[in-house]
Amino acid sequence: MSYIIISFTNREKTLKLKKFLTEQKIFAEIINTPPDAHIGCGLSVKINSRDKFKAMQVSARRGLGNYIMFAVDTYGFSRKIVRIN
Repeated sequence: MSYIIISFTNREKTLKLKKFLTEQKIFAEIINTPPDAHIGCGLSVKINSRDKFKAMQVSARRGLGNYIMFAVDTYGFSRKIVRIN
């Protein structure tokens, strides 16, 4: 299973992005940032991989900028996290 997580340095931006994505009918949920990401405020927005560019557009239009985006691939009980921006 693959998905994208978007992390900010503050929780307010994380919550705003989730709200803005949901308003645009883009699936988004708040998750704890995986410890192996080593970044952010502790919360991230999880989205489907196919919505990556839509999320980037929403973030830019709403002036949220300064985020870190990771691709997450899970295989059984293991997980690989790769920074993609």
